[in-house]
Formats: sequence, C-alpha cells, structure tokens
Amino acid sequence: MQVENYKNGLKVGDYYQYFEDGTLATKGFFVNGKEEGVFELYNREGKKFKELIFKKGKKIEEREIK
Repeated sequence: MQVENYKNGLKVGDYYQYFEDGTLATKGFFVNGKEEGVFELYNREGKKFKELIFKKGKKIEEREIK
C-alpha cells in the first residue's frame, strides 16, 4: 500500500509505502513529481536500514544504517 498526494497529475508532498502487514517500508517526499531530500527505507521489523538522498529526482547519495 502507498500513501501519496498529487497536484496537476504529479506526486507532491509526503510519500509513504507499507508492507502488506501495515509496517512502514519507505518514507520520503516529492516535489513536482520528483524525489527530493531523504528517503528512509525500513525492514519488515520496522528498523531503518538505509537512507537515499535525492535532488530533483536524481539519487545523489546512499547511506547504510547500522
């Protein structure tokens, strides 16, 4: 399941993706249909394991969380 907002057909604002059991899988933010800022990735146990950093839809950095 995903929770996302659209404006003029483009994704905008907060973005959430969930596993089938309702546990958060991904949290991020969109501006004019493109990823912007930090996207946090979580495992099925709810622990954050990775951050992806985006600028205007392009991934500029990837961080493993230990």
